[in-house]
Amino acid sequence: MWRKTAIIAMAAAACMACGRRTALKAGTPSSLPAGECAATAKLSVPYPEIPTYLNGEEEEAGYVLMHFWDGVDFSDESWTEAAETMEEAFARFITVASLYPDMELSKQAVARLMQRLGEEAVPDVYDLMTGLADKYLYDPNSPLRNEELYITVLEEQIADPDLEDIYKVAPRERLRMALKNRPGDRAADFSFTTGKGGHGTLYGIDADYVLLFFHNLGCPACREVRQGIVSVTAREPAAGMLASGKLRIIALYPDTDMAEWVAHANEIPDTWINACDKAQEINEKELYDLRAIPSLYLLDRDKKVILKDFVNPEMLSDALTYSEAD
Repeated sequence: MWRKTAIIAMAAAACMACGRRTALKAGTPSSLPAGECAATAKLSVPYPEIPTYLNGEEEEAGYVLMHFWDGVDFSDESWTEAAETMEEAFARFITVASLYPDMELSKQAVARLMQRLGEEAVPDVYDLMTGLADKYLYDPNSPLRNEELYITVLEEQIADPDLEDIYKVAPRERLRMALKNRPGDRAADFSFTTGKGGHGTLYGIDADYVLLFFHNLGCPACREVRQGIVSVTAREPAAGMLASGKLRIIALYPDTDMAEWVAHANEIPDTWINACDKAQEINEKELYDLRAIPSLYLLDRDKKVILKDFVNPEMLSDALTYSEAD
């Protein structure tokens, strides 16, 4: 069940919290003087006043999302001197938008923010806010990374009539890549070579579920994710699915060092498909946006994407449980 009260509390914290850093800044000492909540005392992100006619906490949370930035003057250049306050508020806004059950409303809230920035923000504040969007929604290492919300950011940047074309080049390229292999879409097919000298294609794998594990050799993060997959698939429901062939796992090395790939072959469990992209089809055709590795994709029988570009193996167990119960 969605924890509505928690989301309301986070929305309030976004506007009223003082001196706390975001998840990406954990452990970094604040440069603000003790007792101050912003570099400029007059600047804050005030909490939206919720109308009494709204019906229940979910509607209230939706209202907070849509009106989160109403009290902010984006034409005020001094926001660049209170960047920490703005970053803290932005992180809370994205947290609420990511957890809210209606993703379409969350996208509308992000679009509204971007439209206001395009219409009102001075250049330095516009750069501050779009930089925060890049950091929290696009950076592979961000715990709040959310490609669906970032697609909305990119679409609004591209649609902004006042943004010069030169500043739309990067958003257009990022949007092109982000639109590949989205949840619900059929994943791009590719051919692969196996450790036993065989060949195959993604679409040729006959299974109800396919887990794609893009990895590099000698990569500590890849080893950690691999061990996590082994742990998850040692218990139900994944264990039985793997044993019966209902779930297949393909460990795909996308780079070019074939000798090293062969040397590391014993690291891949025998129940998995140990494969490489010997023809470099994935990289050359940009079939997948492999900005960071490791990367996991969970596909259904029709090779439609269930989960895209995730790294927490526990999400595999949750998704399989949910899909089987559906």
